[in-house]
Amino acid sequence: MARKELRQKFLEADMGITGANFAVAETGTIVLSPTKATGGWSPRFRASTWRSWAWEKVIPTMTDLMVFLSILARSATGQKLSSYTTLVRGPRQPGEVEGPEELHLILMDNGRTRQIAGTLREALYCLRCGACLNVCPVYRQIGGHAYGYT
Repeated sequence: MARKELRQKFLEADMGITGANFAVAETGTIVLSPTKATGGWSPRFRASTWRSWAWEKVIPTMTDLMVFLSILARSATGQKLSSYTTLVRGPRQPGEVEGPEELHLILMDNGRTRQIAGTLREALYCLRCGACLNVCPVYRQIGGHAYGYT
């Protein structure tokens, strides 16, 4: 139903707004690893793409990224690696057929820098993979209710 109703709207939109799973400081690469293929539509076909993510999701190097992608995919969907991972390194260059003409990046804090020295520092370790409903890969807790709520 969503494909039938939304695909044409996706294709006709001038702008795409989505989050990002990670950013790689070494290369300036934005990493998208959705659990379904629609997450890759925005950077490919839009004149303007906006990406937002939290600062603790900035990974130092591409080597470090491989570790995080492996953990994310195994935890979220049980795969070795997500088949939909997209790496974006900026706006479309002359001669390229895919990619946005403009790429705008929004780095979110939302009070996270205050938490570095705070009592909730460990919350910044969360990959936001959704595995906490089964077994959390970071805290090793079983079931989302182990935290008091899901």
